[in-house]
Amino acid sequence: MAKKSGTGKSTRARPSVQAPRAPGNKPAPRVLLVGASGTLGRTVHAELAQRHEVIAASRSSAQRVDITDRASVIALLEQVGQLDAIVERRGHGAFWPARNDDR
Repeated sequence: MAKKSGTGKSTRARPSVQAPRAPGNKPAPRVLLVGASGTLGRTVHAELAQRHEVIAASRSSAQRVDITDRASVIALLEQVGQLDAIVERRGHGAFWPARNDDR
């Protein structure tokens, strides 16, 4: 941590944030990531953000969406505007353990 001179208070250096650029210095593709706040969603977000402009949406993010509610989905799509892709990575659903004989 850096210290402000004379104040004794510590501050964190803020990294500069720039939108990623695609090859040829084109703007990065805009991707809507639904389910971005969960464990897997955060990992997917970190990977996508290296090459894409990611709009993160979930039940608990700034871009809120309830994918079981049609009006909520439509409102989100109208709010975020033009997209190049949508990635859906929500974690609720039926999960079963894998077994060796399920091949």
